[in-house]
Amino acid sequence: MKKFIAALFVMLMPFSASADMFSSAALGTKTATFLKMPVSARAIGMGDAFTSYSRGFSDMIYWNPAGIAALTKKEVSFMYSSSFEDITYEWISFALPTIYGTFGAALQHLSYGTMYGKDEDGDPTYDFSPYDLAVYLSYARFYEFDNSSRLDYGLNLKYIYSKIEESASAFAVDAGAIYTLSDAVTSFGAVLQNAGTTMTFNEKNEELPLAVKIGASRFFFETLLLSLDINFPSDNDVYPSAGAEYGLRVAEDADIFFRMGYDARQKDAPGFAGLNAGAGISYKDYTFDYAFSPNGDLGSSHRVSAGIKFGKELTIEEREKLPVSKKSSYNYAPLVQAPVEENEYADRETIVRQQKEERIMHNESILSAVVMDFTSSNVAESERNAFAEMLRKQLYETEKFKVEASVSSKSESIASSQDLKNIFKRTSSDLIILCNASKRSGKLAFDLTIYDSKLNETKYTVSAEDSFRDVQLKFKKFAEKFAQDMYQ
Repeated sequence: MKKFIAALFVMLMPFSASADMFSSAALGTKTATFLKMPVSARAIGMGDAFTSYSRGFSDMIYWNPAGIAALTKKEVSFMYSSSFEDITYEWISFALPTIYGTFGAALQHLSYGTMYGKDEDGDPTYDFSPYDLAVYLSYARFYEFDNSSRLDYGLNLKYIYSKIEESASAFAVDAGAIYTLSDAVTSFGAVLQNAGTTMTFNEKNEELPLAVKIGASRFFFETLLLSLDINFPSDNDVYPSAGAEYGLRVAEDADIFFRMGYDARQKDAPGFAGLNAGAGISYKDYTFDYAFSPNGDLGSSHRVSAGIKFGKELTIEEREKLPVSKKSSYNYAPLVQAPVEENEYADRETIVRQQKEERIMHNESILSAVVMDFTSSNVAESERNAFAEMLRKQLYETEKFKVEASVSSKSESIASSQDLKNIFKRTSSDLIILCNASKRSGKLAFDLTIYDSKLNETKYTVSAEDSFRDVQLKFKKFAEKFAQDMYQ
């Protein structure tokens, strides 16, 4: 978190260069202002408060490039808006998650329609069609901390082109980060947008609309998303934006969403300018969203956007490059190791871990458990193995169990009580834990059956979102509850 705050401070430093920064005194002094026009009917319906959204969305290329790091499938989205005087606005984005990070590309286009040229006497000359264009190339990655929190970070490279009668171009970058707490539902984000070269019209250099945004968001009950952003534009006053989204399951694999938000950038406009509302539908990998925004005397804007995820879903093992068991610094079957004297060269984490292992090993009252490989009919083996390792780790972290990583027998081969007796005899364990994992409608369910040495069984069910972080969080809660049940 300290590094995140330091990075945010560095991002804000460029704004100290001018006294007009964060002030309406600079209003109208920047070019390529179409870069400030929001995209995605979903985000617009939430009042443009989307800096810290952390669950993967290709349109995050615009809001914060770090937000595409969480994607597990390819995604493409499109938005269209038709406004007054034949003005049209389009956006299309594409994101591709790989084991090397998530790559993305997007196109932003604003057309002003046909304009009819006239000379100083009012006589027709020639027609022209001005437009603005920006092309985005994006990259994002994430880093998981030992406490299950996560840092997403990303970068955009942008080519910007504007044509009136003459044309001009520029290059710019966006850089952003999103930090998600270990609860997997609370996120903080920051992004620097449009830091780049100037555009030259009629031999006059004009600056791009540089901006910094910071935000926070949280999911409540997995159905309600609340979000708040503070915006620091280089050509206007600092202003907040806030939004809410409520999701409702209406059928298997189908959800509807209701959204509302407020963007204080238009606080001085008459009427209800700044208020936004919207709705959306998702069915499996398809989404459709609509947003409505009143704009005072200019009328109202209507935006529609659609998205689709496709292709093979990237597994946890592929995203992490190595299975959890190979990445972890924990040994789930504790071993007695020689004590390590703490000195200036010692690894503190290694010392703490070894002390914990010795404490567990020498505590004769601690139960020993074998967590068998998970079974499933619709969850990939690589994911099952990763989930099983996560459960072993969380049980071990309670310091209430000696945990065996595996035995030679597979869970599928346990068909009788005699099979269980053989495992108890071979391992001298107190508990055997079996689990069947299933995936349905974007959710995961883990049906756990736990046997003691007398073959008495206890059943638990752990439900989680289809994400590495949420499974880890739910297994942690289960392990704590299970330890209480066993030792009460």
